[in-house]
Amino acid sequence: MHSLYSDGGQAPEAIVRDAAGRLDVVAITDPDEVGGALRARDFAREHPELGVDVVVGHRPGRYKWGSHIGTTDWTFSGASVR
Repeated sequence: MHSLYSDGGQAPEAIVRDAAGRLDVVAITDPDEVGGALRARDFAREHPELGVDVVVGHRPGRYKWGSHIGTTDWTFSGASVR
């Protein structure tokens, strides 16, 4: 999902709060930006009573939808995946 750090409609903390009681894990994948995901992850870690883990994802925004087909390099949580 996207946060206010890109085209999403909620602050990272609100995403975590809204997920509490409904989801165990939420992935924040703002294009070209990990700040919102890191903020959500930190908030979730500071509030373990919410029971939500945050996956820090990264979706390169330079690709137009479908133009990445055939590429094999993606980045998740700072680790390259091939």
